[in-house]
Amino acid sequence: MSEKNVEPHDASVKDLTQGFADATSLHGLPRVYSSKSLTRKIIWGLVFFGCFVGFCWQVTALTLNYFEYPISVTTEVKTRLKVDFPAVTVCNMNMLKKSLLMGTRFENLTKVDKRLSDIYGTSATSNSQTTPPAEMPQDPENEDPLSGADFNEGSTTEMDTEDDGTSTIEAEDTTDGITYVTTEDPYDETIDTTQEDIATEFITTEASAGDATTDYDYLTTETSRKKRSVGKRRPKENEHKLPEQLHKQMKPLDGSAHKHAHPYSNNAKGESRRRKRQADSYYDDNYEDDGDEYDSDPYDDYYDNYYDNGDDYYPEERFEFEDTGFSEIEPNDYFGFLQNSQTQDLSDLVGIVVPTTDEMDSYGHTFEDFVLQCSFDKKNCSNSDWKKLYNSQYGNCYTWNFGYNNTIKSTSRFGSRYGLRLTLNAQADEYIGLLSHTVGARVTVHSHNVMPFPEDQGVSASVGRKTGIGVQMQNIKRKPHPFPTNCTYGTHLQSNYEGDYSVLSCMMSCLQNKIKTNCKCVDKIVHNQTACDITNTTQEKCRQRMYHLFDEAKLGCDCPQACEELVYGTTISGSEWPSNQYSPYLLQKLEGGSPVSDIKQNLVRVHVYFETLAVHTIEEVPSYTWDNLLADIGGTMGMFIGISICTAFEIVELLMEIGKLVVGKMTNKNKVTSLK
Repeated sequence: MSEKNVEPHDASVKDLTQGFADATSLHGLPRVYSSKSLTRKIIWGLVFFGCFVGFCWQVTALTLNYFEYPISVTTEVKTRLKVDFPAVTVCNMNMLKKSLLMGTRFENLTKVDKRLSDIYGTSATSNSQTTPPAEMPQDPENEDPLSGADFNEGSTTEMDTEDDGTSTIEAEDTTDGITYVTTEDPYDETIDTTQEDIATEFITTEASAGDATTDYDYLTTETSRKKRSVGKRRPKENEHKLPEQLHKQMKPLDGSAHKHAHPYSNNAKGESRRRKRQADSYYDDNYEDDGDEYDSDPYDDYYDNYYDNGDDYYPEERFEFEDTGFSEIEPNDYFGFLQNSQTQDLSDLVGIVVPTTDEMDSYGHTFEDFVLQCSFDKKNCSNSDWKKLYNSQYGNCYTWNFGYNNTIKSTSRFGSRYGLRLTLNAQADEYIGLLSHTVGARVTVHSHNVMPFPEDQGVSASVGRKTGIGVQMQNIKRKPHPFPTNCTYGTHLQSNYEGDYSVLSCMMSCLQNKIKTNCKCVDKIVHNQTACDITNTTQEKCRQRMYHLFDEAKLGCDCPQACEELVYGTTISGSEWPSNQYSPYLLQKLEGGSPVSDIKQNLVRVHVYFETLAVHTIEEVPSYTWDNLLADIGGTMGMFIGISICTAFEIVELLMEIGKLVVGKMTNKNKVTSLK
């Protein structure tokens, strides 16, 4: 038999709370306990409870605001005594030198240039109203002068002739494949069954379920193209028969027959507009195929299915492949590319030539040929200051003061009297018309250690002119995670490009990696990598799909802003250069001087300088710090319930006393005396 031995205690929980309420500095609570009237107790109780709820709500709002990590932007302008000069990248706008291509796989490029030059001469660039027309070459079979023709589908270009400037030609046969094309057609149109239909393009995107950024059913973009027509009708004055003579004159460069007849020649007669679709499929693409042939749509369309390719997850959407018409052209048949170009300015032919790095070293413009003069702050440059880069559009590019593992040039001088001065030789006679539409140099001013992309950045400098580029330096500093900018220092990201991290290099690396992984090729000049072949339908479908997803921001590229970035604002100016009086001095300095008339056709002058040594520092700073949070919570406590740090210690003391009392009771309850 046992009995409990309960030890007496000094106070109960009620006694402790009553004593705390009577003596605490907490506002309102003593009134609840000390009021003699029940009504007053209730009123003070409601007041205290309401203030306490308001206090909790305000503290919660302040805490949530703090964990949103808001930022503000500060700007500081500080003039420095010495600043680092930016890197400057220059590229010749011509990729390959014409004189070096004989006997190479690019030889046909030079033959296309020669054939077109023989046919059109310089009149192709002259104004028909102000310049007398040049005598056109004649066809060896019928001795008729060749009329002007535009290779582009859906348009014609009026050329100078030796008559009154108009051309009216009747079709000999409505089924002979001859096409009349006008900008306006009041007559009814009949689809030419001997040619591919130039249909309206549609790119339709279906929103994936749950994607808030694509909250739509269909997004349709329509680009109209004029349909070709045939029929027995009277051509208009501004209308020309696109000549078969030109096709005969410009026979295949290798002497063999073209796989494609000229789309505007009689050779197209009887040629079925149906083309075998390549049955190649890749990865998880589900092609819409009603058989081996298609009749009406010149564009293959298929659906991208949901699939998981490592870290990639592409949404299901309809993507229509735009058939460029190059799939049945031999890779080096550049005349075939010219015939099948579907843009008036031949812009769809950009990228048809992707040489290797070895070929660029052998056939591109060398540094010695391109950079004739270089000085920095009135002192000659050193060849060791330059670095060679490869660019898919311009070929060999050269960067001064790149800085990657090299000493960075700095200056304490500003103004147009100082800076970097370059004299560049474009070598216009070496240009290839199909690849280079303009003559001059591409100049990019960028941060050292960062890979330049001249096709996306920079300015074009013309021959026979001095291009001045005034520079202002900006230093941008951003906050990393958990701040909303979520910038990166780029240390964890893999890049295909040498140098420090930048958003553009990250995006380009991501795109090329996706193309390489999914299409098994690259469309940039990369050492020991297979270049994408525009004549390979399977590769071209895949490549177009990757670019489509990239343009729609659905490729899965994670490229946040850089945490630290040097940005150079530029002011561009220009003037004619050199002056007639300075030309002899220039020729005297240049080795192997050229005639004065050639200077303005070949030389480019570039001047890059600091407009000021003031550096604009734009920095993100936290707008709500831990100190701000504590101060706001303290103010809220004082406003609602009058709590201070001392009051907080009073509450802690009360809790300790209550805890001690509870532990004591539990200990006494477990004491048992055994009776024998």
